[in-house]
Amino acid sequence: MESLERKFNHFILIVGVVLLCALTSPVTCRAESLTLLTPDLARQMAEEFACDVDGGVSRHACDPIKIYGDNGRAIGYSIDFRKDDGEAAGYVIFDNSQEDLISEYSLSDGAASPVDRLGQASVLLESDGGYDGKVVKTSPFDYGLYSEEKNEITDGLETEAYSFDDESETPSTGSWDDVFINTGTGGYGISYMKTIPEFISISEDQVEASAKRYACAVSAMLNCSVFYCNLPSRFDKVKNEYDELWSLSDTTKERTTGGITYGSTLNSKIGPAFTTYCSRHGKAVTYTYADNPTFNAFSARADHNNMSIVCLGINKNGKRSGHAMAVEGYGQMTNGAKKMNMLVVADGWYSSPRYLNYAYANYTDKAGVFFFGE
Repeated sequence: MESLERKFNHFILIVGVVLLCALTSPVTCRAESLTLLTPDLARQMAEEFACDVDGGVSRHACDPIKIYGDNGRAIGYSIDFRKDDGEAAGYVIFDNSQEDLISEYSLSDGAASPVDRLGQASVLLESDGGYDGKVVKTSPFDYGLYSEEKNEITDGLETEAYSFDDESETPSTGSWDDVFINTGTGGYGISYMKTIPEFISISEDQVEASAKRYACAVSAMLNCSVFYCNLPSRFDKVKNEYDELWSLSDTTKERTTGGITYGSTLNSKIGPAFTTYCSRHGKAVTYTYADNPTFNAFSARADHNNMSIVCLGINKNGKRSGHAMAVEGYGQMTNGAKKMNMLVVADGWYSSPRYLNYAYANYTDKAGVFFFGE
């Protein structure tokens, strides 16, 4: 387990450095103060980022994979890192729709990007299977592989029809495939940071290997149970705990794929289920529930060394999709007078922390379950 504060501080310190690297690019749009982010520049920025954040480990940036938004316009790159021996050593995702450019990152050993985890994206994109098109960012935390020929998208588990929004819109700069970033952005700092002492995240792979089922809200509760019930945070066998939380929360089966049952949980069921689970395990934990909670509701809980669960709704290809995550802390980034509030979450999929911009405009709905343990 790693210190979240150390990792977050590294993130803040390097944002300005990464953006200043863009100033060295000779390809700029002077009228709009934009710089063309080419694959070579993206790779250079990624290596500078990794070196400055954790220079004690030799990492090499792989070929960048371009990422598109839901309007069909290129917005950035996903870049994986490898060590000298070829082992995975993290990733960084650049996204020009975010003021700080860095959408997310991890420099943990073995960490692979959400794009890479789609099923070896670079292989699929070049295969005869039809995924010859684009990697699309479908939400703040989801990515899919889009086939231009078939007009469908896959997340590695499901494939469905897909079309871009407003694809007929004329791009304001360059072409749809060009990625531009602001040339004059920088000077980020951290005004505050608060997390639980150690990051907790039991990955989807661990859960599915043991329990043969998966639901995001159940995984969020499982991560919270490690904190409140003093369970080992890297235990391999989670079936009993997972089955108990699944049952207590009345989680319902949505589908079965590859021998794994996937489920859905009502937000209102999370609090009662988790507090009952804790009581059965000898821990007194209470909860409150709120629709459309403020950022301060999550930060106040973290300030008292407690966890919460954030439930977010998004629109994916014309349909609502929800995801629940354990909140383990928060931070505030500043850029001059601007402030960005970020939740530190265990996303339920992977083992590395993700820093979530709570002010993302396209959430369809939000809910929060806030715990308090003595």
